[in-house]
Amino acid sequence: MDGTRSFSRHLGRLEAEKTEFAQLLQRIDPGFTTHTVLPAAVVTFARRDGPLPMGCLIDSWLALQDLLARDVPVHRARLLSFYVRQGGGLAGHTVLAYETVLGVHVIDRAVSPTPRLVDGDLDDELAITRQLLHPQLRHRLVKARWFDLDVPESVSEPTYADAASPVVAPVVG
Repeated sequence: MDGTRSFSRHLGRLEAEKTEFAQLLQRIDPGFTTHTVLPAAVVTFARRDGPLPMGCLIDSWLALQDLLARDVPVHRARLLSFYVRQGGGLAGHTVLAYETVLGVHVIDRAVSPTPRLVDGDLDDELAITRQLLHPQLRHRLVKARWFDLDVPESVSEPTYADAASPVVAPVVG
């Protein structure tokens, strides 16, 4: 399966799997041959020259942090993970979805950093996912699922000025 993956492969075995991390990484991808555990006090910075491979979950969470840092009035923020049949397995992807006074927005940083305004209700994950998929892929959709995010509610009501904000882009086509 392609898409975001968990390092842990078994429920309740996290501590044991930390000691077997090299083997665990190779099960995820045989290309992982070495790793180094850094002390917790070491601050690291990753250079980002492009999209993080299989990093859609992290990218979606970072998109939310960017919105909150710019005081965008975000309500009911959720991660939307969906899976389509591909070859003999499934391919997964995760995006950020949230509401404003203008409606439901989705950010898929693999496509664009600009939020996309979509039709529908934030509670209908399948309808929203179908809008995100290319028409030739919609019949391959197997499942979609929400993961609610704990986001503090905006301290002020959104105003009309939000409609002119550059964080909202209409869907074209």
